[in-house]
Amino acid sequence: PFSAVGSQPWIEVADVTSNFNLTTTPTILTGTSTPATNIVTVSGSGITYDPATGIFTFANAGSYSLSISVNCQAANAGQYVYWYAENNTGAGWVVNTNSGKSFQLVNNNRTQVFAANSVHRVAGQQVRYYFYASANNINVATTTLPSSTAIVPGIRIQYAG
Repeated sequence: PFSAVGSQPWIEVADVTSNFNLTTTPTILTGTSTPATNIVTVSGSGITYDPATGIFTFANAGSYSLSISVNCQAANAGQYVYWYAENNTGAGWVVNTNSGKSFQLVNNNRTQVFAANSVHRVAGQQVRYYFYASANNINVATTTLPSSTAIVPGIRIQYAG
């Protein structure tokens, strides 16, 4: 377990593409395909992220804090942004049934949709995330805060053990 690891596991992955539209087709967050094309990974230890496949791999079993945020805007009223996870513990990919998130957006308002969970991972477990929308006109964008160089990434995933 990572309680015995000298450096607690953590990782941060962000899509900092200036802007793109989500599609109605669930798409894995990767650095090589739309929607995500500009992935930045800041990593500590014990968790890796492969930008080519969108797969997080956990070296150690334990309970992790997970946060996901999407900085998005709908062009029309009544539209939603969605995401969910798939897990692979060695027997192939399986949808994590309880991982789904759904958020209705306010028309023409940029909204940072945020979800946080505590999750258990087994040693060697792999996880990947799918993002999509109820219509093809939901824009995801990285924005810079006023009077600052700090940014709000389009999509951001963080794990900490």
